[in-house]
Amino acid sequence: MDAPSLTDRLRALRDALGGGLVERDVAVRLALLAALAGEHLLLVGPPGTGRRAVARRLPLAFVDATFFERHVTPTTTADEVFGPGTEGGRRVDGYLPSAGFAFLDGVLEAGSAVRNGLLTLLDERILDDGPRRHPAPLVTAIAATTEPPPDADALADRFLLRLRVDPVSDAAFPRLLAARDAPPWVPVALRLSADDRRRLRAEADTVDVPDAIIALLAELRAFCAARGIVVSDRRWRRAAGLLRVAAAANGRRAVAPGDCALLRHCLWTRPEQAAALDDWWAARAVPEALGPIEAQVAAWEAALAHRHAERAQARDEAGRPLYVQGDGTPTTRPTAARPRTRHGEALYLAPPGAVATNGLPVTDRTRGDRGYTLAELDALRLRGVPGAASLRPFRSWPGRSAYLADPESRLLGEEALPPSLGPAPHDPAQVADALAAIDALGRALGELRETCDRSAAAADDLWGGAAAFAPTADALRGALAASDALAARLAAARGGFAALPLSTGAATTAR
Repeated sequence: MDAPSLTDRLRALRDALGGGLVERDVAVRLALLAALAGEHLLLVGPPGTGRRAVARRLPLAFVDATFFERHVTPTTTADEVFGPGTEGGRRVDGYLPSAGFAFLDGVLEAGSAVRNGLLTLLDERILDDGPRRHPAPLVTAIAATTEPPPDADALADRFLLRLRVDPVSDAAFPRLLAARDAPPWVPVALRLSADDRRRLRAEADTVDVPDAIIALLAELRAFCAARGIVVSDRRWRRAAGLLRVAAAANGRRAVAPGDCALLRHCLWTRPEQAAALDDWWAARAVPEALGPIEAQVAAWEAALAHRHAERAQARDEAGRPLYVQGDGTPTTRPTAARPRTRHGEALYLAPPGAVATNGLPVTDRTRGDRGYTLAELDALRLRGVPGAASLRPFRSWPGRSAYLADPESRLLGEEALPPSLGPAPHDPAQVADALAAIDALGRALGELRETCDRSAAAADDLWGGAAAFAPTADALRGALAASDALAARLAAARGGFAALPLSTGAATTAR
């Protein structure tokens, strides 16, 4: 079986170090990354939020790790941090200058003597002791403070990574109560040696920072300047180095946009600045072009609805225009004979042998195409009716009801039939152009969705995770759902255009 890659080992170490901690996933990840990059982590928040636990767990990921811990106050002396001074020089064994890992609680409250020693030790891994300089094996220091650091504080500037640590959420409170205070189990085979760290740093030195990433960092620098977020040149340079290490640890040869999410943990001083950086990253993790694409999709939907609303007279297979008969069926005849009325009353033909009131026989049963109403029929008399010796009034004729019910007795007239309307045929070239444009929009939408997928995939790398990407997770989920919905709407619009009748297509057949 092949040995696990460094990325796999780091993932296993990360998960092991965080085992049993509640909502401290981001702190564990940043602490491990700081150690790999040779940087330091500042945890800002109230006491009792697990900051010390994170710092004490970190050395478990490394071989032969030594650990130093001190609560620093304004009265803490240099001897308490760096070792007692003697005539022969400072004795550093057991103190910060001899440790690979350190936790310094309240570090920003240190007096000037401790501060001055920390500036060089944290930055150059050297302790100045009068004429002597002690090299320090420090891998990383984790510091805790209850208040955010002041702007342009030289000591705070040594801590590249910063994280606000708050009490656990209400949702996680039951897990906090059920958690056990037991150290995590870290397999010895997973632990990292000094050679592992050196190889990773060497690989990081070869990681490329693409022009697009440089442009993104330049945009972020302008954003920080516009909002009064003070970031030193040293911090920018080290932030770029951190991104290289993050990419190399993930097995990449170039810094990816997702790596830049880590900058949210590098540049802020005050909490409101951290929130502004979260918003800045969220706006870039989620494509802004979804809005314009949605507008274009809506435009195509409106265009399709307009096309469907267009009507034209249907034609049969021979190309003859079609009309709607009284029963709703199509016909090629433009007119049809229909019973006529006058003021809403039915009109009838005069019965055969009818005699008018003036005694003259009715020779025009249509009465000059005006017909007879029922009252006018009742005024007529009938000649030659079987069983009648003389003229008989129509109103008392036994066959009156049958005559009135007979459709042949009605006065008919030719009336124009309404045209049979159907979807208007469309120019095939115009429909083809519309389909090509919709397909191009679909490809653009697909590319944007891939951008969302890449941003979401960053949440699965070593340094991402749902908690680390919490400020953008909701936005990404919304963007992915929106892009899927837009893709479905665009597909429906395309199907609608593809189904439009073309000017050379078949027409409705008459029955």
